[in-house]
Amino acid sequence: MRLGSIVDACRAESSSPCGRSGFRPPPFRASRATRLRRIHWISASLVLLALIPLKAAALITVGSLDTPGDANGVEVVGGLAYVADGSSGLRIIDVSNPAEPSEVGALVVGPSIRDVEVVADRAYVVAEDEPRPSTLRVIDVSNSAEPSEIGSFRLEGPLVYDIEVVDGIAYVADGALQIIDVRDPGAMTRIGGVQPILTVVGVDVAYPHAYLAATRPTPGEIAN
Repeated sequence: MRLGSIVDACRAESSSPCGRSGFRPPPFRASRATRLRRIHWISASLVLLALIPLKAAALITVGSLDTPGDANGVEVVGGLAYVADGSSGLRIIDVSNPAEPSEVGALVVGPSIRDVEVVADRAYVVAEDEPRPSTLRVIDVSNSAEPSEIGSFRLEGPLVYDIEVVDGIAYVADGALQIIDVRDPGAMTRIGGVQPILTVVGVDVAYPHAYLAATRPTPGEIAN
């Protein structure tokens, strides 16, 4: 059963970004559910779809690319698709020609990447590591042919599901909600968070609230 929660990002912890000197509230951004997406996932393949507004049932496949791993998430910026491809890492795919998408770069980090968020020339990925817990990694993608890791931060949960980055602050769903200052990839710090009684598996931010998607823990599961 999927439930929803709304968290005041300014009150998640006393050290939240809202109380920091010089903090600028992020602009409103439509949630991922309301953005017009042109990406659909079938198994481990990247499939591009032509989406006709107001006629959502009229979808046609215009191109595809089979990724080497298990595609868990995707972000499209400036004609490039950044794919969280499980054990095959971050794959960067040129989708400027939807009929012929092609991989232009890749970087394998962590045993399994679960999600990716791209802001400017940085890709923020959350990965499940061994030994656990999971890790937030920052990747420089200014050169899409040679992406490179420039920072990492150990998370608290054993699993990780989703990440949203707004104005230098990362909101990570790893069973709980972790709020991390990522403006300096070499010195990232946790500045807040919240642990509902449910397992947080998704997050989106529309200032001043964080919207959480959560599930009830399965029998024997411990939410961290």
